[in-house]
Amino acid sequence: MLPLLKREALERALYSCVEMGANEIRLVVTKKTTREWGGEKEFARLQRIIISAAEQSKNFSIPLLYQPERFETVIDNSNSDVCLFADPEGVPIGQVLKNTISSLIILVGPEGDLTEEEKALVKKKSF
Repeated sequence: MLPLLKREALERALYSCVEMGANEIRLVVTKKTTREWGGEKEFARLQRIIISAAEQSKNFSIPLLYQPERFETVIDNSNSDVCLFADPEGVPIGQVLKNTISSLIILVGPEGDLTEEEKALVKKKSF
């Protein structure tokens, strides 16, 4: 979930989400959102940015981008085993997860991606 940020910040955040392998990107409008949504024209531009980011990072799984929705609506409809909120004033992630998950491993591949053999090993180990 990404808030509807200012134009350049939103573009950078989308690019980073694609690089990290996000499957879906939900844009949310919070009570502090100060800018107007550009409609279909902006949506199409953001889609092009996502495609460009995927091509540049050699990540050919294009995430699904959703039109902006009210924050409350997105939160109410969220369901996942683990939901994390990056709050600068919050509790460190280790403290949050220690009661729900015994460990968390995030594998990040190299620039050129993993080999097919390495990917098979990752799948075999249930990543």
